Amino acid sequence: MPRVSYDQRCKNDSVMSAMVVVNLLVHRGPFVLYMCGRVGRQEHCTKSDYLNRYGEHFRFHCPQGGVITAVEYQYSEADEDGLFRITCCKVKGKLVTNCNPWKESGGFKQYVRVSHMDDAAYHPIPAVTGVLSKPSTREGADYHYKTREFIVLICNLE
Repeated sequence: MPRVSYDQRCKNDSVMSAMVVVNLLVHRGPFVLYMCGRVGRQEHCTKSDYLNRYGEHFRFHCPQGGVITAVEYQYSEADEDGLFRITCCKVKGKLVTNCNPWKESGGFKQYVRVSHMDDAAYHPIPAVTGVLSKPSTREGADYHYKTREFIVLICNLE
């Protein structure tokens, strides 16, 4: 049975507005830091089933008008990979607009910052609405381990 590595949730008045992925040699698998920005009350939330099997890629986009508010990651030592579930919510009085296109052609990067930390002063407000992830391997002179790489879809909330 996998163990829960993390369960990152934004407060009920916030959404994920930034994501930083760092692969560290001392930490098996990716270390993912999600940043939440206050935007208004969440409503009509849905939680996905597991999006992937161990060692498989996944692509996820919130249902129409939804933004990511929580990510659950269960890691398996035996598989050196994790399973992901994502919660999406709509934000009362806000619309999702101007989504940046997926940047698959540019390839994946080991260190990715996809947006800036949100504050009420920012307008429009950035929000993560989709995630693309694939397994990968990190190798060096004295190490070899499996990890994951990510690209996210950023939209505006207005």
